[in-house]
Amino acid sequence: MAIYIKQGSFLIEMTERPYDAEAVLQQLLADHPNLLVGEQDGDRRKRWLLVQREIGIGDEPDASSRWSLDHLFLDEAGVPTLVEVKRSSDTRIRREVVGQMLDYAANAASYWAIDSIRGAYEATRREAGGDPDADLAAHIAPDGDAERFWEEVATNLHAGRLRLVFVADVIPHELRRIVEFLNEQMTRTDVLAVEVRQYVAPESELVTLVPRLIGQTEAARDTKRAASGRARNRWDEQSLVDALRAAHPTATADRVVRLYELLRDEGARRAWGTGATASVTMWLGERDDGTSNPVSVGIYRDSLAINFDFVRDKRTPEQMQRLADLMRTIPGVAAYIEGLEQQNWGMHRGMSFDDVLASDDALRAWQHALTEASRPG
Repeated sequence: MAIYIKQGSFLIEMTERPYDAEAVLQQLLADHPNLLVGEQDGDRRKRWLLVQREIGIGDEPDASSRWSLDHLFLDEAGVPTLVEVKRSSDTRIRREVVGQMLDYAANAASYWAIDSIRGAYEATRREAGGDPDADLAAHIAPDGDAERFWEEVATNLHAGRLRLVFVADVIPHELRRIVEFLNEQMTRTDVLAVEVRQYVAPESELVTLVPRLIGQTEAARDTKRAASGRARNRWDEQSLVDALRAAHPTATADRVVRLYELLRDEGARRAWGTGATASVTMWLGERDDGTSNPVSVGIYRDSLAINFDFVRDKRTPEQMQRLADLMRTIPGVAAYIEGLEQQNWGMHRGMSFDDVLASDDALRAWQHALTEASRPG
């Protein structure tokens, strides 16, 4: 590729040059996220929010990090975007990096807690001299709500709505074929590559970066459009119930629906999901008289979640401990919140219906724990 810069009446020829080190390209992405191009959803360019460079991923609940992802970004819809950077001279970019990224995605969706993502973002912004709240407000829509944004991040992560991006100075044809194939087959997760070639002018400080998106084929667009067409703009009570009954045996679905109805009839506020999978986030115990003691429960087509992180700023430490203790009285729940501590209340981990709603006794335990946890005082 021949690239020229016109300066007055002169043309300056730019020569392609490899990056001096992988870290150079990593830093460029951290400082200039728009290099990720952003035409993934039609012609509308996305806005990227850096959560952290070199963010750890574990392979078990509450385990120490086994892997380190190069970058985690969030777009304005709260979709986690996992980015792995390699130079073309690294032979792992041909095939090995794909298995590595799939490991990252599978374990991140299972074991990342929303509070750890939020905390990492806030630490990154403070280290850069920014204001986490102000920067987030600028990132989301003008009428957006920060708490709702983090709820969307957790929901997207739990549902596997991710974006996996491979970045290199040159994307080899072997990786390109794999990326295009995966992106055409996967409906909830985008798999893309971005080639960022570097051109420099001899005896000058001029540098030109040319990003190119790879993987967004027409077949992939058709796959995503078809999946989007099957999804509702917003779920509601009837569609949630229908999805639960279609996905589970009658007895299991009945118990989940009864739990939903219990929360609804107790006056829980409901925030309906908008993705391809049925979901609702419910808030029980919100009051206007200063005695609020809210509990947040996520009900999805295939699992439940207790959203400790969503309420930790709305409950006292003693109330948080009381909530955790009550949750542990529900059969099957204790294993999911093992290791939960007062200083680390983040949890948005899906709990299988078969584990935590296996009987009517379990349903009664849910009823008792939730109503007790949301009482004033």
